[in-house]
Amino acid sequence: MAVAFRGVGALVQGTTSPLTPDIDAVGAQANDVGLLVAGTRASGGTSVTSTDWTLIDTTLNATPAPDIELHTLRQLLSAGETDPSVACAAPGNQWGCLLAAWSGVDATTPVDATTTEATGASATPTSPAITTVTDGAMVVAIVYSRATAGVWSLGTANGFTLRAAVRPGPISIGIADMIQAPAGLVTMPVWSQSAAYDYSAQTIALRPAADERPPASRNRPGGVERVSRPSRASASGV
Repeated sequence: MAVAFRGVGALVQGTTSPLTPDIDAVGAQANDVGLLVAGTRASGGTSVTSTDWTLIDTTLNATPAPDIELHTLRQLLSAGETDPSVACAAPGNQWGCLLAAWSGVDATTPVDATTTEATGASATPTSPAITTVTDGAMVVAIVYSRATAGVWSLGTANGFTLRAAVRPGPISIGIADMIQAPAGLVTMPVWSQSAAYDYSAQTIALRPAADERPPASRNRPGGVERVSRPSRASASGV
């Protein structure tokens, strides 16, 4: 078995804090790795936190007013996991969050490579490229846009599968994923929205557990286990 998408929950949003996304809606199981994705709108940026969840990255686009910011956190999920209480330091301009989960991810080092990010304003934003370290890594492309109307979808997939494209208001989040079988540079998807709305984007690589990796990446000739090179730490310390 390889790393596999487990499920995604509904977007919850509002102008107060905290928000509580529904973990049961994701269908997650013990030892899955969950991603908590949040989009905020606050001048100068803000912070999003939840007990036991570790921040992977924040990506600020300071061009629109108010600024928009994408936040992604992770956690190794346990049996009977409760709904996270997600706090935003500046919720007044509308913010929102959702949960997604994947199975077969390495429990000790779930993030395979330094997370990449991009910002801009485009009707066809492209997710930032990433170079994976481990064969069989799951590449997760996340885009947060302030799109308020029209189409929000995966335009040119380049092998990625759309997992979420939610646009109930000023918080629009898209998630797509793909397994990169040989480690290396990934060709990323292009998204589609109805106009050149401002966006923030991240690309995250989830490392497969040792017993989930392709056989060629687990063993050298003679059956000696190969140890993958460790990824460099990102600016967020993940």
